[in-house]
Amino acid sequence: MVPIGADVFDTSQLRPESMRKPKKLWKVGDLARFVGVSRQAIHNYTLLGLIQEAERTPSGHRLFDDEAFNRLQRIEGLKRKGMKLTEIAVVLNQPRAGRRGRTRTEQDKGETGADQQD
Repeated sequence: MVPIGADVFDTSQLRPESMRKPKKLWKVGDLARFVGVSRQAIHNYTLLGLIQEAERTPSGHRLFDDEAFNRLQRIEGLKRKGMKLTEIAVVLNQPRAGRRGRTRTEQDKGETGADQQD
C-alpha cells in the first residue's frame, strides 16, 4: 500500500503500450523518507542483497517496488530488536509460513510433518 502523498513513479512511461504493466515504483529519496532510513542505507541493503531495485529510469535512477518497501520496514523492525544484518538476511531468505504454519513450499506439495508419520 502506498501512503497518501507519496511521490511515486509511474513505470507506464518507460515501456511501449504492448508491454505495460500497471504498477507504481518508489524513488530512492521517497522510499528512504517513508521508511525512515538514509539513501545510503538503501544503497547498502541493495549491495548486500537484502532488497532489490525493480528497475531504473532511462536516466539511471533506481526505482523500488512495494516489495522493497515492505522488506525495508521488516529490516528496520528486526534491527530495532537488535538483530545484525547477517541475521536479518537469513530471516528474510527463509520461506514464510502460510496457513496453519506450513511454508508455501509445503502448501504447494500438500505436505506437513503429520503427513510424513508412518
